[in-house]
Amino acid sequence: MALVLVLGAGIALAGASCISSGDDEPPPVGPPGRATRIEVLSPPEGAILSLPFLVQAVVTTPGAQEAPLGRVEVWLAEQRGDGQRKLGEAVPGSFDPVTFRQFFNFQVDGLADGTYDLVVYAIPAGEDTALEPVRRPIAVDASDDVRVFVDAPKEGETIRMPFLLEGWALDLSARRGTGIERVEVWDGPRGEGMLLGEATYGFYRPDLGKAVGATRFNSAGFNFVLRGLRSGPHALHVYALTGRRGWSDRVVVNVQVSDLPVGPDNPEIEAAWDGLAFPSGLALAPDGRIFFTELQTGNVRVIEPDGSLRPEPFAHVEVATRGEVGLLSIALAPDFSASRYVYVVRSVPDENGRAVKHQVLRFRDQNGIGVEETVIVDNLPASSTGLHNGGAIEFGPDGMLYVSTGDNEQPMSAGDAASLRGKILRYTPEGSIPDDNPSPGSPVYAMGLRNVFGMAFQPFTGRLWVTENGPDTDDEVNIVVVGGHYGWPEVRGAAAQPPFIDPVLALSPSVGVTDIVFRDAATAYFCDVVTRTLHRLDLTGPTLDQVGTHELVGRGCGLSIVVAPDGTLFFSDDHAIYRYRPSLP
Repeated sequence: MALVLVLGAGIALAGASCISSGDDEPPPVGPPGRATRIEVLSPPEGAILSLPFLVQAVVTTPGAQEAPLGRVEVWLAEQRGDGQRKLGEAVPGSFDPVTFRQFFNFQVDGLADGTYDLVVYAIPAGEDTALEPVRRPIAVDASDDVRVFVDAPKEGETIRMPFLLEGWALDLSARRGTGIERVEVWDGPRGEGMLLGEATYGFYRPDLGKAVGATRFNSAGFNFVLRGLRSGPHALHVYALTGRRGWSDRVVVNVQVSDLPVGPDNPEIEAAWDGLAFPSGLALAPDGRIFFTELQTGNVRVIEPDGSLRPEPFAHVEVATRGEVGLLSIALAPDFSASRYVYVVRSVPDENGRAVKHQVLRFRDQNGIGVEETVIVDNLPASSTGLHNGGAIEFGPDGMLYVSTGDNEQPMSAGDAASLRGKILRYTPEGSIPDDNPSPGSPVYAMGLRNVFGMAFQPFTGRLWVTENGPDTDDEVNIVVVGGHYGWPEVRGAAAQPPFIDPVLALSPSVGVTDIVFRDAATAYFCDVVTRTLHRLDLTGPTLDQVGTHELVGRGCGLSIVVAPDGTLFFSDDHAIYRYRPSLP
C-alpha cells in the first residue's frame, strides 16, 4: 500500500508506505509565539471518512516575500494509544505573495477501519523545530453507506430568520458509485412538509446563495440560507440523493424559530431610485450629485441634483464577483470641489472571478466622467472564499484616508500586527504611510477586528466609529483609538478583558451591521444587511461616547448610508436608494 501526495501545484507523487515511512519520531516542537501559522482545512474534526480522503493544510508566514515557507508532515495516531506513525510529507505548492500562504494537499489511502488522530506538523523554513501540531480526530469507515451531518443549527437551538444551515454529506462508497447529486432541506418529512431549499453537492457560493461544484473526494460542505419560517417549533429534515442508492436516511434537527426585531413600516422613508444593481456604496458631492458603486457590475454611477440617473457610468473597472466582493465602497476627497477626486475600493479578479487582492483606486471627475484612473493602495488582502473582506473607506478630519480590511476567514491574523487582515489602515490621500501612524512604516491604525463594513467620524469630537460584524452574536459598534486592539478572535462583545477595547454597543444575534453615519455629534444611524433596518443611536455622556437609546426607525437600510447638509439621509439595499428626512429635535 502506498500513500499518494497531491501537491498544491497539482503534482502527484508516490509517497511513503502508510504502514511505515522510516521516521520513528515526530519532529520536535519549538517555542510558541512564532509568526508562521498552520491551519488544517480538511477533513473536519470528527469526520467519518472512506478512502481515499484529502488532508488539506495551509501555512501562513506574514510578510514572507518568497517560497518555500517550510514543510508539512502528516502523522497518524490510533486513539487508543500514544504512538504515532508518519504518513508522509510534501513540498509546498505555489506561493501567494498577497496572502503569504502555501497550501498542502495529501490524498490518504490504505488505512483500516477505525478511529484515529491525524497530527499535522509544520516546520517553518530555516528552522529545525515544528510549530505546535494540529490534532484532528477522524474515523475511517469503508461501509457501503450514505450519511448526512448537520453542524448548524444544533438540536433544540433557537434560531432567527434568515439562518445559514450548514452541514456536510458523504457517500462512503463514492469510488464505486456516482457520488452525491444534491441535498434537500424540508420543514417536515420529505414529500409531506415544505421544501426549504436544495443544492448540488459541493462548496458554498455566497454570490449564488447555494453550494455548487462537484468534488472528486467523497465529502464536502453544503449551505442553505433559510428564510420565511414562521415563529414556533420546526422539525428540519435533511436528505442527500445519490445515483447509486437514491435518497439517504433523514437527519432531523428540531429548532425553535424566533423573529428578529425589524424596523417598522415608516411612511417617511421613500424609495427614491429603484431597480438598481446592488448600490453598495454612496457618496454625496458638494454640488448635490450622488455617486454610488454597483457591487458586481464594476460601474460607478451618478444621480444628478435634479434626481435623474445618468445613463452612462462615471467609471467602469473589472471586479471579482464570487463572494462579498466587487466595488465595495466609495469616498470623495475632502477637497473634491477643487481636486475632483473620487476614491473606490475594488476587488481584483482572477480568470474565474475570484478576488486575488483589493485596491484603492482614484479617478478625477471631468465633466461627469471618471478619468486618470490611478492605483492609490495596492495588494490589500483578499479571502480565497470571498468572505470577510471589509472594504470600507473614509476620509478623516485630519485629511488622511482610512480603509478597513476583514480577517479573510483567518481569525488569528486580526491580532497580528504584521498582517493587514482585520485592521483599520491609515494612508495619505496619495497612498503613502503617514509618519505619525502607530508603527513606523506600517499602515495599521487599529487591529483585532473581524469584518468592518462601516466607518464614520463624529462631528466636533473627531472620533472614528466603526461597525463590526460578529460571527453569530455580538455585532459591534466601536470607537477606534490609535493603536487599539478590539479583541477578535480572543474575545467578542463587552468582555471587560483589558487591553482589549470593548464596544459601545453589541447586538445579538448578529444582523450583519453595515454602514454608519452621523447626523450630528449626538445622533448616529447605521444599517444592517439581514433585516435591512435603519438603526438610530442617541448618544450621551460628557463627551458623547456612550449609547443612550437604540431605536429601530424603519426599513430599507441594508448597505450604505450618507447624510446631506440639511440632515436628509440616503441609504441603500440591494435594489434601491431610499430618502428619509428625520424630524429635527
